[in-house]
Amino acid sequence: MQTMHDIPKNNNIDKDQVTPDLPSASPDTRGCIFRGSEVFVIFLIFFAVVLALQIEGFVSPMIYDSVGWIEGRSYVFEKGPLAVAGIMPQRPLFMLSLYFNYLFHGMDPAYFRVFNALILAGTGVALMVMLNMIMALLPTRISWAAGEERLIIFLIGLLYIVHPLQIFDVLYIWQRETLMACLFYFSALAVYAAGRGGSIRNPATAYSLTVILFFLGLLSKETVITLPLTIVLMEFVFFRAPMKKFVKRAVAIWIIALIPFVLYLFLSYYLHGPDSTSAKPFERLSLAFQESGIGPLNVILTEPRVWLLYMASIVVPSVSNLQLVRAMEVSASLIDPPSTLFACLTVAGLIALAFTMRSREPLVCFGLLFFCVVLLPESLLLPQYLFFGYRAILPMAGLMFILARIMNMVSAVLRRKLPLTSAKAALAAAMCGVVAYLGMMTCSMASRWGPLWIWEHSLTALPAYSPGVETSPYLDILMNYSIQLTKSGDYGRVVEVLQRASEVAKAAQPPKRMRVLLNLGNALAITGNRQEAIERFKEAIQVDPRWAPPYNTLGGWLQEFGDLPGALENFRTAVRLDPSLAQAHYRLGRALLLIGDSDNAILSLQKALELEPNYPEASAHLGMAMWNLNRVNEAVHYLETAVSVFPNHVELHNILAKAYSKLGMVQQAEQHFKRVLEIEPGYQDARRNLQLLSPSQSK
Repeated sequence: MQTMHDIPKNNNIDKDQVTPDLPSASPDTRGCIFRGSEVFVIFLIFFAVVLALQIEGFVSPMIYDSVGWIEGRSYVFEKGPLAVAGIMPQRPLFMLSLYFNYLFHGMDPAYFRVFNALILAGTGVALMVMLNMIMALLPTRISWAAGEERLIIFLIGLLYIVHPLQIFDVLYIWQRETLMACLFYFSALAVYAAGRGGSIRNPATAYSLTVILFFLGLLSKETVITLPLTIVLMEFVFFRAPMKKFVKRAVAIWIIALIPFVLYLFLSYYLHGPDSTSAKPFERLSLAFQESGIGPLNVILTEPRVWLLYMASIVVPSVSNLQLVRAMEVSASLIDPPSTLFACLTVAGLIALAFTMRSREPLVCFGLLFFCVVLLPESLLLPQYLFFGYRAILPMAGLMFILARIMNMVSAVLRRKLPLTSAKAALAAAMCGVVAYLGMMTCSMASRWGPLWIWEHSLTALPAYSPGVETSPYLDILMNYSIQLTKSGDYGRVVEVLQRASEVAKAAQPPKRMRVLLNLGNALAITGNRQEAIERFKEAIQVDPRWAPPYNTLGGWLQEFGDLPGALENFRTAVRLDPSLAQAHYRLGRALLLIGDSDNAILSLQKALELEPNYPEASAHLGMAMWNLNRVNEAVHYLETAVSVFPNHVELHNILAKAYSKLGMVQQAEQHFKRVLEIEPGYQDARRNLQLLSPSQSK
């Protein structure tokens, strides 16, 4: 055994050897503490747990962005993978994963959610490996009992996947992008830590794989852009390199990160096309501030309050604080609202605490800094929506680092008082109790998951509206809730909610204000308040007289109310203002057909079908117009298209039967006359025409 006297003296030792570019104590280079087969079994366990907890919500309809950008864009999915990637060109890998779902199961939301559950299980495993690799960088003075590290890491991975926040990225299908971002983020950090700590023998391989995972993460969701900064923080927290060497490595990390970032920008611009739902990356950031009407300083002052809400939803989750979207009161100053000062001081204090704990508790330091860093992009760059519940899912991993250290400390206390086996059992029992509680909450929320519950739940958290409250999310909640009430037939409540929305919309951007007024007008018309409905439609027109939709909607209701001249005037205005509005062309053609102007009706209906080829209502009326003008062959073509979509439409079958009869195609005529009588046995015109078919013809 070597003593102090045995150590050779060397006055020429390089100073860098005193503080080497390694962790402050020897790193643990054992590699992953889970074997490959164990990792696979854990993945299957996690997948089964996610299914068991959330499966009741799998069959519920799509909501929010999932409706508009997946279900509502089904026609784009029919065009192929490149067209689908172009829907959201900033996130092409995520979009291609949705296309993969579509290829096998169409637009069935249940299968989208099964795939999300698989990704969540993989993300839980990636979190475990990341914890393992980063904890291997800890100083050796942090002790682990036999099997304790494996137990702690597994329980943390299990807690992560059962947390009720995860319903937002499994059941809310669009947030698969968040799941994929987490998967690649955790995997990249795990690989980098393994290469840096020696678990992967060839560092160049580890760093190359980190770059690839970073690129894949960017293609899933832009929030992964913080990964280079997180890696720099890892260097700062876990390694004791001299400042010069640290700066050199940090600069190298950022330069290397530029390569995948530039490729990502090029690809997102290349994929941007006519089906894209948003502006190009930098244009989108500019539009976000314009639409929000919130200044950068107000965003900075408000976000600490939002961050504390995220932290609360992670640490002390409850049904009331787990909201998909909130309308935040924007902070005008440090004392308006008063909670701003407290929140700013708390966040600043946590960041300061992290830096002071760098030497004593590096895992806690890194966890706190991780939480803050990964929140930065969405917090500061998308100000029109300051709070979304799913934004807490990636930063939750930072608190998992802190939890790992707390569990290690608790275990050390238990080992001093209990035998090792009993200490591990007590720790496991306590954690399993927490996991069970969170799992029950997740299961309960999943069983209620559905569009009506989600928006009703969000409505309960809305503050009283004032000029200081965010407008966009406030209106989103009210509008989406009114849509679900409409589907349930509760029109009285719809009018009440939309009247509230119309007051809020006075401070909104013109497009949103117009949509609120149109929806309110529709609800009033359905409930019989015709005059008030017309007033709301005219108010929508006044928002911007150059927009076609209000004229189109007003024309539709005027026709319903019997004012055909007024309807025609509004339809003509709509198509003049927006010649690409297929519905306005269709409605104009339908109205012209009613006044007997079949020639012009055909022109309008053909234009509608040119703009929107899959428009069965336009095909039906175009077939009727062709029949009126004795263009029988063309009538048959369009009517056949229409009856394939509307198989129980009596009038369509009757006209189609007459057309076939006129062409001498008696068998087809007889088939459609019989179909009319199956649907409506008392339809005398069809019965009479069927009897007129001669026996010789019908053979």
